[in-house]
Amino acid sequence: MYRYLIIYSLILHNNSVESEDKNMKLNEHLKQLRTSKNLSVYKLARMTDVSENHIRSIEKGNSQPSVLTLEKLLIALGTNLAEFFNEDQTILYPSELEQELLIAVRHLDKEQAKALIHLATLMNRNE
Repeated sequence: MYRYLIIYSLILHNNSVESEDKNMKLNEHLKQLRTSKNLSVYKLARMTDVSENHIRSIEKGNSQPSVLTLEKLLIALGTNLAEFFNEDQTILYPSELEQELLIAVRHLDKEQAKALIHLATLMNRNE
């Protein structure tokens, strides 16, 4: 799950076209999951305390959910972050290094976390 939190954070904070494509998939996947459970936006909003307008905006790709909001929606839809992002349904465990990274990131303020995400994005582009 930690791996997906880090990946999700990178996707949300990267302004590249590739990132926008991934967000569209996230939004479409979320809507597909909701409709497969025969839930209306209204009912999902009531179950999660997330506004109907915000859910619609996420599903249309007009806004990006925070990790906390996405987690609330997914729990109500009977899944979790790891399953949602794991298309091939293999079980993934964070490495020791990934666990250390997550612990370190938790102690950063918002600006420091954004700077770290930006740095990681730049490093990935240079590979």
